[in-house]
Amino acid sequence: MQKSYYLLLLVALFSGGVARAQYKKIVFSTDVSLSKNMVQPGLITNGTNMIDNKNIQLTPRFAYRFHKRFSLGALYQYGRSDQKYTSQIDFSDQTIIFEAQTKTMTHHVGLFLQSAVYDSEKFALFLEADARKGGTKTEVVIANNATIQNPFANHKQFLSGLHLGGRYQFLKGLGIEARINQLVQYTHTNDKETSL
Repeated sequence: MQKSYYLLLLVALFSGGVARAQYKKIVFSTDVSLSKNMVQPGLITNGTNMIDNKNIQLTPRFAYRFHKRFSLGALYQYGRSDQKYTSQIDFSDQTIIFEAQTKTMTHHVGLFLQSAVYDSEKFALFLEADARKGGTKTEVVIANNATIQNPFANHKQFLSGLHLGGRYQFLKGLGIEARINQLVQYTHTNDKETSL
């Protein structure tokens, strides 16, 4: 799992971030988000609970500037989230450990329209509206040969949002972009559960 995080990070770095200067017709960029944390949700009598979260999200974007202030583009969003839950209960004569793992995969494709609020050769401030369609699949795995009903859950989604962002060009072909996503958001989810 950790190797796939590093591989995706290298792909994102070599894609060049913001790959062309703001005044060019074509812009290719990749957003990468990685996180890992451990949470102890609360103590239980004679035991402990622990949740280990790992998340990655990769969003390559391709935009074509058809006007000085407007760009139209396409995006693909890949996300993976792994959550491992461990509970340990200590009794006087034995210790019971319960483990479960949830794996969630997300795939979305979409279109976006970007409007430059301010644009110079080095710096650009923009508003972006997008619409994405895709799905999420979640698998629940219980350790110790335990069983669970409906271990797979599928969610078909349509998302639309308004985002604010800025990008700064360090060198030709290399820049950085910061975004405040979902200033306004609409989400429609169609849930479908299937059993093995």
